[in-house]
Amino acid sequence: MRSFPEEKLFYIKFKGQRDGPFPFREIRKKYLRREFGGLHYLVTADESIPLSRIFGNSPKQKANSSLALAKRTQEEKQPSQSPRPRHWVWVNDRQQGPFTLREIQTLLEAGKLGGQNLLWLEHSQSWRKIEEVLPTNTW
Repeated sequence: MRSFPEEKLFYIKFKGQRDGPFPFREIRKKYLRREFGGLHYLVTADESIPLSRIFGNSPKQKANSSLALAKRTQEEKQPSQSPRPRHWVWVNDRQQGPFTLREIQTLLEAGKLGGQNLLWLEHSQSWRKIEEVLPTNTW
């Protein structure tokens, strides 16, 4: 496994976009918190390296039981009509999902999520508050 200086600054590349610079220690933290994933690349002077090659697979995170239950319930109600889940929410200091927008709306209506919770849409470049992304009349 290759090592990098903790304080050295690197850029991260994701879907052709560069972000940063970040100290290597911050990149590690973001990877472990699943803010960066296997499709993100560490950009060095001579190559781009997938973060999964540097850190290995990120740890599995337990799903919040009420969120998991709401998701399963929604899937059982509409198994053939449910679109592929593509979005994530940040709850209790961890990433939960993926969810469809319909599932997220159901969680908002049930009071399991609020407008201040963070949301990551499939093609987003960053986490944003749900209230900034979804119209308030949907929840």
